[in-house]
Amino acid sequence: MNRYGNEYGFHSIGLTKTNIIKINKGTGIDFIDSSWHNDTCDSVYHELKASPHEYLQVYLPNSSEYDSDNERYNTYCLMDENSDVLLSTEDINEIINLILKITNYE
Repeated sequence: MNRYGNEYGFHSIGLTKTNIIKINKGTGIDFIDSSWHNDTCDSVYHELKASPHEYLQVYLPNSSEYDSDNERYNTYCLMDENSDVLLSTEDINEIINLILKITNYE
């Protein structure tokens, strides 16, 4: 359960569940739900142990189309603890591959 009593996400629960499962399976890492009600989309989080980064956070798409005026996003955004964007893409596999590279779990 996340901080809002949902098993997954806050904004797009079903899509967030699917994405968490894909990311966790693809990386072998247990990312946890870090969604906030005031964010425009759901996110997952993983604290790193042996890396120059303290944590990684992935903001998840909440739509199949991009429409920022209506807070609809079709991209994944991987960020570090400084809120630096490491990658923004529509392809979850690119996110998974970069996570594997950063964490040296490849």
